[in-house]
Amino acid sequence: MRIYREEKVNPLGGCLPIVDAEGRLEGLLSETDLLHALATLPDDDVRAALTTHRGIGRWTADIFLTMCLRRRDVWPRGDLALATAAHEIGAAAARPSDPDLAVIAERWAPDRAVAARMLWHHYLRERGLPVD
Repeated sequence: MRIYREEKVNPLGGCLPIVDAEGRLEGLLSETDLLHALATLPDDDVRAALTTHRGIGRWTADIFLTMCLRRRDVWPRGDLALATAAHEIGAAAARPSDPDLAVIAERWAPDRAVAARMLWHHYLRERGLPVD
């Protein structure tokens, strides 16, 4: 489950996603030096560093890159809301598989994180959910 706490703002200006009740990612990223070190790494190195920890997978690492480090060209792999929204806006005839959606998302490079935010916004609005 993904939870964002507004009072948990990192020194880099983003939020700290809390992976689960044990706060695995929150605990991992509580060190300011680690946050700064991750911010200097390429995307694949950040993913590799984060996913070595139990309970942190590719999707969580991609969300961290997108939301906390504000990387511009990250596509959160495996996100069902993105797949559903891509279908709803007509980018795919049916809800695409993760590999198919990654291919579709290539056309939005180098701004795939922006496209993801727009699709999430669409997904939430279509369901009457808050977008702020």
